[in-house]
Amino acid sequence: MAAKRSTKRSTTRKSAAKSAARGANKKKAPAKKGKTAARSAKAASKPAKKAAVKRPAALKAKPPAAPKAKPPAAPKVKPPAAPKAKPPAPPKAASSSVASRFVWVDLMTKDLGAAQSFYKQLFGWGTRDVDVAPPMNKYTMFTSNNEDFGGLVPLQDPNTPIHWLPYVWVEDVDRVAKRTESLGGKVLMQPMDIPNVGRFSVIADPTGGIVSPMSFLQPPKPQPKFGLVGPVAWCELLTDDTAKAGAFYKDLFGWGSSEMDMGPAGKYTVFKSGDRDAGGMGGRPPVLDRNAWITYFAVDDVDARHEAAKAAGARQLVPPDNIPNIGRFSWLADPQGALFALFKGSPPA
Repeated sequence: MAAKRSTKRSTTRKSAAKSAARGANKKKAPAKKGKTAARSAKAASKPAKKAAVKRPAALKAKPPAAPKAKPPAAPKVKPPAAPKAKPPAPPKAASSSVASRFVWVDLMTKDLGAAQSFYKQLFGWGTRDVDVAPPMNKYTMFTSNNEDFGGLVPLQDPNTPIHWLPYVWVEDVDRVAKRTESLGGKVLMQPMDIPNVGRFSVIADPTGGIVSPMSFLQPPKPQPKFGLVGPVAWCELLTDDTAKAGAFYKDLFGWGSSEMDMGPAGKYTVFKSGDRDAGGMGGRPPVLDRNAWITYFAVDDVDARHEAAKAAGARQLVPPDNIPNIGRFSWLADPQGALFALFKGSPPA
């Protein structure tokens, strides 16, 4: 029993010693924390020393990028559908009903009654009167084979020579009138309407030839197989500057041209409207005192009609003569002075 007690006491003492040791160790723990705190303080003091040398972190740091503001989303609008491109229209084939060509003639004269009597007797033409606005009130048209082709108009300007005025069909009279001046010509009468008929103007080319561009509310009749309109076989410009006049008309009316060698008479220009002959141009002969357009009327016998015209008071300018491979012609001035020509084509070979 004593031994057991002694052993128990010894064991108890050893446990007490161990517990005391553990307690001592626990008491020493704060000393370790103090050492760690010292180390932390030392470590904290190092950056402070470096901060005295290095730039402050605040200067090195980049300012935060401003957030990119997204623009408000545009409302989704479907773009209009692009118009379907039409293939370019093929060029219109030049036809007698649409190409710029001579479609009418007016006799600008002083004595309408005397002029009407002369031409009706010479050519056998008919006449037809239509009511028009003042100051004319009445317009007399010439007819041939029941077809209207020209008319009579009182000449207002006493300084303007009596003449036959040829009309050229165009799509836009106003545009042609403006273009006339830019090409060196003159607008003698500004564009104006003819009620229920169309619109016209009167112009002079840079060399003095006078024509009238005209548009119709309805397209004119197709060009006949031979000639220009009705008994009008041809219209021809006689000028002392064919180069200037030719450039003017080709630009203004879109005409093409070809040249013919007329021997001693020089080069003759044929104006082309598409695949058809539109008119001609040659040098002014000494028999004429001014540059002018001359209208050729088709007849069955040039010589007989030429003599009849002289008997009725016309003046001969060029006696009947042949144009090789083309026909026979003559030039006259009617009793009031208007220049005109007679023509009969050669029969085809």
